[in-house]
Amino acid sequence: MKEVIEKYVTSPYSAKEDVKSLTGLPKLFIYSKGDSTVPFEQGQLIYNNAPEPKQFLEFSGEHIQGMVVEKDRLVKAIEQL
Repeated sequence: MKEVIEKYVTSPYSAKEDVKSLTGLPKLFIYSKGDSTVPFEQGQLIYNNAPEPKQFLEFSGEHIQGMVVEKDRLVKAIEQL
C-alpha cells in the first residue's frame, strides 16, 4: 500500500522548497488560522522560505474565503505589489 500512496498521492512539488527560487518577484501570502485545508503553520513556513519582496496577510475565515471576508484589504495588498 505504501508504494501506491507514494506513486499516486505524493506530489513531486514542494511549495516550501520551490518558493526559494522565486527571486525578484513580489509575493503575497494569504493564510488564515481558521483554514481547515491548509495549516496556518504551513503558510508561515512557505513565507519564511520565500525571498524578498514578500508580504504575509492573515485573515479570519475558511480556506480561500479571504476575498469574501476581507476583500478590500486583499485588493489593496494586491495593488501594492
